[in-house]
Amino acid sequence: MQNIRNPMLAAAFVALAVVCVLFAVLYLLDVVGWFSSDPNSHVPHTKHAIVLGVVAVASLIAANFARPKPA
Repeated sequence: MQNIRNPMLAAAFVALAVVCVLFAVLYLLDVVGWFSSDPNSHVPHTKHAIVLGVVAVASLIAANFARPKPA
């Protein structure tokens, strides 16, 4: 199997991580509560923020594997 080492793919993973961290913070601050199933609920959605944080970390790990390594 051929290794795919693409700097654009790595940058896309980093961008995904940044977006996930941004949404995790917004969920913790209850700014995007209208995304949840109950828009009248005004409590921080901690589970959503944790899942987004895990996705951000996984995306950064994927970006590390996707970036080109120096020879």
